Amino acid sequence: MKKIISLLVVATVLLTVQFQIYAAVRSNSAASIKLVTANKSSFTIVISKTAPASTRLAAEELQNYIAKTTGAKLAISNRPSGSGKSIFLGNNAALPKKQRFDSDSYKAEKYAIFNWQGNLVIMGGEPNVDPLRSTAGNFGLLYGVYDFIEKYLGTRWYAPGKLGECIDSQATIVVDNLPLTYQPSYSYRTLWPRTTEEATSKASLLWLRRLKAYGSKPNNINHSLDAFSYEHRDSPEIFALDGRGQRIMGKCTVTQRNGKNIYKWTKYPQLCLTSPKLVDLLVKAINGWYANGGERERGTFYRTPHSENYIYLSFADNFGLNPCHGPKCSKIIAQPNGFSNLVWKFTAEVARRLKKDQPGKIVSTLAYNRYAEPPSRKIKIPDNVSVRICVRPPIIYFGAKAYRDKSSKIIQGWSERVSDISFWQYHVNFGGSSIYPVDVPHIIQKFYKRYQGKASSTFFQPGSGHSKSKSTYVIKNLPREIINTTFTLRSLWNPDYDADVELSRFYLLFFGPAADKMKEYYKARLAAWENMTGKTLKSGNAVSGDLSATVIFKQIYPFALVKKLDKQIRAARQQTPAGSIYRQRIDWFIKKLHEPFYKLSEAYFKDNNNRELMLPESPVAPVIDGKLTDKAWQKTEKIAFFNTSGPVAPTYPTSFKAIVKNNILYLAVEAVDPHSDNQRLNAVKQDDAAYFDDSVELFVVPNPKQPKKYYQAVINLNNIIFDAYNDKTRKLSDIKWSSGIRSATKKLKGKWQMELAVPLKNFGIKKFAAETEIGFNICRNKKSGVGENHEASQWVPTSGNFHRTDAFGTLVGGRQPFFVKAFDKTNANYPGARYSHKYKAQNRAGATINKATFKPGNISCIVKDGKLIINATFLPVRDIVDRISFRPAKMTSIPVGDKTRMQIKVKSSIPSIQFLLGYSYEDINGKKCTDYIKIRTAEANEWLVKSFDLRDDGQYAPKRAKTNQRFGIPKTFKGMTIYISGHKFTKNTPFKFEIDYIKLY
Repeated sequence: MKKIISLLVVATVLLTVQFQIYAAVRSNSAASIKLVTANKSSFTIVISKTAPASTRLAAEELQNYIAKTTGAKLAISNRPSGSGKSIFLGNNAALPKKQRFDSDSYKAEKYAIFNWQGNLVIMGGEPNVDPLRSTAGNFGLLYGVYDFIEKYLGTRWYAPGKLGECIDSQATIVVDNLPLTYQPSYSYRTLWPRTTEEATSKASLLWLRRLKAYGSKPNNINHSLDAFSYEHRDSPEIFALDGRGQRIMGKCTVTQRNGKNIYKWTKYPQLCLTSPKLVDLLVKAINGWYANGGERERGTFYRTPHSENYIYLSFADNFGLNPCHGPKCSKIIAQPNGFSNLVWKFTAEVARRLKKDQPGKIVSTLAYNRYAEPPSRKIKIPDNVSVRICVRPPIIYFGAKAYRDKSSKIIQGWSERVSDISFWQYHVNFGGSSIYPVDVPHIIQKFYKRYQGKASSTFFQPGSGHSKSKSTYVIKNLPREIINTTFTLRSLWNPDYDADVELSRFYLLFFGPAADKMKEYYKARLAAWENMTGKTLKSGNAVSGDLSATVIFKQIYPFALVKKLDKQIRAARQQTPAGSIYRQRIDWFIKKLHEPFYKLSEAYFKDNNNRELMLPESPVAPVIDGKLTDKAWQKTEKIAFFNTSGPVAPTYPTSFKAIVKNNILYLAVEAVDPHSDNQRLNAVKQDDAAYFDDSVELFVVPNPKQPKKYYQAVINLNNIIFDAYNDKTRKLSDIKWSSGIRSATKKLKGKWQMELAVPLKNFGIKKFAAETEIGFNICRNKKSGVGENHEASQWVPTSGNFHRTDAFGTLVGGRQPFFVKAFDKTNANYPGARYSHKYKAQNRAGATINKATFKPGNISCIVKDGKLIINATFLPVRDIVDRISFRPAKMTSIPVGDKTRMQIKVKSSIPSIQFLLGYSYEDINGKKCTDYIKIRTAEANEWLVKSFDLRDDGQYAPKRAKTNQRFGIPKTFKGMTIYISGHKFTKNTPFKFEIDYIKLY
């Protein structure tokens, strides 16, 4: 272990020599200061008796990290020691009465470090503000100390607490290149959320303070008009009109905390920006705030209180999707760039009024969503307006030139219209549920260096989510966010550093003896993101772009790369001593980020996305009343939706049933909706934009060989229909086409149901008979609740855009099945099940495995209640693969004629398990045909109906097609074998697998 530490010290010292962090005024004329020699120091840390909390924290932090780095603990005193030298922090009576020794002369976080008569002096602002709160202020002295600790001691903080604290052990500390002065590049450097899931609020805030977050000039714009809206509900004319002519006043509960109203919105209000009264009331309220007016004026801006410099003006998140339908607003919105014109005309009017009433103050607002781009040149923006540009897409897209250029064009356009711009930068898409690793340190540094001196501040947002243990939003997956968060704060403080050198320091300090292995691991991750191309992302609207699962799992992170990353991180783990902090960190990464991502990637790789549903003619048709109690639905399979981004269960479960009768497709949809009291339902007439509402979307492709010609129908929960025929070959979208759909919706507490009758003749399908194939998908738009509760889900995940017709599933007209395997209603043991292991020659450490050590897990295979049930226990051994195989009895040598389609209904207790169905048949020419299908259930303990063609959908069917060796028409079905494989379990894992039926059509 001593050898490892020695190597770390040598490598770190080499890094420190070449590490150029500061663009500062330096002079080599002043003698260097030997602060610590051979683990000893004669220096005392000196602060004033009346030093504020920020200075006392600075002294304690300096004392602490010198001790941790060298073993020398310096005393903290109010006056210099008679026998040694001093480190003066801030104002002190012992210092000369000159400006450079006066901390009050250092403004806007500027600090200085210099040599005075052999003493070390650190000067900067000393605000009388609690530094362990997320408060902006002139913390120049404290940040100067943190810069000193980073530069001369080599310390880094990559996460809160001991897990993220990295000490660069040294016996001697020499402080040279003095004097050093610096002032941060961006005056405001903050983020949301400010708490991590792994740490307390206090520990998280200290971590961010050490990273020099927050800044000196607060500019917190978000949601400034929410409470104003609540307090002025007695003026309904200032609120927007929805499509039904009702005022969008929002819904919220109000509680008291410390004498202030706390508003919790379940549905955001929206304002009518062409209402003259709105301008009058808003200007009056803002003037009242600054005049310390009545209780109403003081309380109305509780959430984002205006600052000395900035007046905040912003709207609710879903303003762009929930606009005013009043005649004046609608007329403006209908024009080119209408949303921007509406918002900025209103903003300009408010700013002109406040320029007279509040001279010297800046009206700060957001360029966000559908009003992200500058308005028409006809709209003159006053010089007292500051714009925070919500940079969409997230910064992870900036590896692709098309996206980078689009965002840069928006930024450039605003910089030409206003003198003060800033950023709201997203690291990943809102919600943080995505678990794919993202690292773009070079892009982050280049972005903030590019706009250094051009933009004043940045508010950035790492991946967030609601904590299970805390009643608040947190940084949800810190292992994913470490590099992007720390590099963003470093770049906002001073972007003039070498990103590669800082990355090398991260690998060395954070992973210790595993540094080289983790460097290779990160090198692959960085290359995946920072070298993206427009082709990779299929560039479209760069302002609202999104990453699809197809891009993530097929282009950026193909499964071959993910398996390589798995080997690298596990090899790195083996390089760390058991129980060491380095092992803890890698285990943390594996548990929180790598393993969930690996499982999701594996699930996507195993899912062939070839969903097919066979629909034989139903004997009865349901009544369309939304009740789902008809006899027609009782024996129809319930089919689960997936998340749009990939083959994983959505947060809000949805399912559907489908039957056909007399060329009419009947659908029954059930959807969980805990926010059903606050659904968005703006569409009120035929062909209104129902897709912005809580709704169901249907897509039908009459000819799957022509996927660019298709029909779309959207039905909201008030049964308002938008429908259109689309022909992408001609860029045609005909909304005059009518689907003729009949619908009925029943809203229940916490969920809703919908029934649909879809006349297929109106969709270009003359008769949906046996062997008819049509492309099909059914989707859900969940728009209820506030923005973070929204979700898109589908039967077949299209990876982002619903209109990806090439990814649709297939509806097949089915004959009544020739063969149905409905298992006998007995409790007898079922023959033929077998449990086995597939061994690797050696385990991960290289040792040979003794196969005799491993005994098969418990297994039973029975038939009960008409279902075949497998129960087994997978073993907790990483280097073997558990496998169950069996052949359903009475399925061999069955004459089947020309039946080529098979359907199986299965359920698994572990959704990511690998399930292979092998089959063989003899064709009419006497040739034996053998292949297999991959199947994976969508979620635990939910039934999946899987349909496929024996000839064309097997694993090797594409290869056969290329060589013109397609399977022949079946004559005799010879049998099937089902393989269930599990691996990488860390404990004994019970597993249950069920088959309800197997049909052949």
